[in-house]
Amino acid sequence: MSGFKIEPLHDWEWGIRAALRLIWSHRPVLVPLALLMVVFHLVSAPLEGVMAIQLPVSLPRIGAFDLKDILETLVGAAFLVAIITIFLKSAGVETSWRTRALAVFGIIGFELLGGMAVSLYPISKEAVEHPALEVIIWLTTFAFFIAWFNYAFCLAVQILVDGNISLARSYKGVACREWRLWLSWALSFVVLLPVFLLQFGIEQIGEDHASIQTLLPHIEATIDALQAVFWSVTFGALSTIWFLHPRVRTPEESTTWEVPTIAQPS
Repeated sequence: MSGFKIEPLHDWEWGIRAALRLIWSHRPVLVPLALLMVVFHLVSAPLEGVMAIQLPVSLPRIGAFDLKDILETLVGAAFLVAIITIFLKSAGVETSWRTRALAVFGIIGFELLGGMAVSLYPISKEAVEHPALEVIIWLTTFAFFIAWFNYAFCLAVQILVDGNISLARSYKGVACREWRLWLSWALSFVVLLPVFLLQFGIEQIGEDHASIQTLLPHIEATIDALQAVFWSVTFGALSTIWFLHPRVRTPEESTTWEVPTIAQPS
């Protein structure tokens, strides 16, 4: 599939260059997968607002789960797992269908946990009136989000490599790289800034032109698909590089860190 080989990553290196090489070496596979993601978003765009699944309890600001949201979450997690599986295969790490399924549902579960925390923040803020309590709630939510992102960044790679869910193992890929992770996150927003501005401009133009309004859902679906592909491929490659080259090692681990393999057949 690819002649790419995982190279040693020194402590002073970011790993971005290695991640870009990993992406470039798999472009014959990534391009068709990206096109499939675009097609999926275009096909699922008309499903927005259709067959909304009501929650058994009424929670303010959360509302109903739409079929489109459920499909996008499932397909997005499967797409990320497929991308990382391809990257790991070129590094000599074999995965199984069981670990891939576990990785998909592990990602979905962690995303739901983060979504619930974000949704509960305004509810908690409205439930209190004292400014000091509002500050405490904001700081707690902010700290949770930082911890959530640090532990979730390499979670998919960790599940695929180890065959089980271990947040401690997942964090090893990020340990001592936290500031690089957040700078990489900020840099990715800078790279996507023209896309955000384009999307905002199209929405503004669509308000004044009825002809564009009919195409607006398809344009937004295409932009959303390209953003999903960018996040999945970029952070999938970087998390793979980081997890296979941890900077914090336990005494029983080799100082050269041999790439682990899984015994189950692919």
